Amino acid sequence: LVARLVERTTELKIGNGIVNEPDMGPLVTGAHLEKVKGYIEKGVSEGASLIVDGRNISVAGHENGFFIGGCLFDHVTPDMTIYKEEIF
Repeated sequence: LVARLVERTTELKIGNGIVNEPDMGPLVTGAHLEKVKGYIEKGVSEGASLIVDGRNISVAGHENGFFIGGCLFDHVTPDMTIYKEEIF
């Protein structure tokens, strides 16, 4: 199951929704992007395994955009922030 989730997560198309039809578009603001990255860091620091890390994605023509790729965690427990709070 995890291998299939990794495959699907890494196949997500990230891009500008105006120009193409991505699976995921940009976040609304730079502050929102940093908030999401903070949750990812929190998950790792609390002991979750970050199997797919989409934090360093670059979208051609939009290098300064507020994009983040798909991320996938494993070994998340109910006491972790990323389990209890909705990231997006």
